[in-house]
Amino acid sequence: MNSSSLLKMQIMRLQEAGKVEEAMAAMRNYLELERDAHSASVIDNQEPQGNVVCFPRVRAIS
Repeated sequence: MNSSSLLKMQIMRLQEAGKVEEAMAAMRNYLELERDAHSASVIDNQEPQGNVVCFPRVRAIS
């Protein structure tokens, strides 16, 4: 199982527990790490690597 799948499961568990803010924070942290890794890859290779990151929808709690 890759890190993206683990993150999706973690976010879904947080949402189910009603912890939407924590789920959003997990997504932000992951995106920052991906951005940093992508920047390092571009600097090293001078060629961007294509990555697709998919996240589950965040459900609003009313």
